Amino acid sequence: MRTETLTLETQLLRLAPRMRRFASVLMQGASDADVLVSAAFDNIWRVAGGKPVLQHRLDYQLFSEIVAVWRKDCPTTHTGAQNGLSPAKAAIVALPTDERLIIALMVIERMSADQAAGILAITPQRASQIHARARRALDLALGAGRRAEGAA
Repeated sequence: MRTETLTLETQLLRLAPRMRRFASVLMQGASDADVLVSAAFDNIWRVAGGKPVLQHRLDYQLFSEIVAVWRKDCPTTHTGAQNGLSPAKAAIVALPTDERLIIALMVIERMSADQAAGILAITPQRASQIHARARRALDLALGAGRRAEGAA
């Protein structure tokens, strides 16, 4: 029994950096991202009952759980100051919710449209459309920032 618990613990520990990176795109502060990941891990632990889960399924379950917890417990937009954020992070944080999620999954986590769609429960075509719209918005936001820096 203890071996199974350690196995799930080990699985979760191996995925923790990846999940924290994903959560940090959704949240502004590192501590907020840690709380989000912790809540998702707790939920997965309860569902799995401490038993090991197939690794490829656990990845997607965790991404889906982070999204579910974030949508339920966190505001959909950041109203706080974006001071101290890099221009790229500030541009991502300023995106609408669906675009921010797609950028986090398809660009930062390098998932396909099919994989991201499965996590977000949308069609792959919809994921591709949101991805294209988000990339255009980021290009505009970051391009405007570069032009403003060059003019100064």
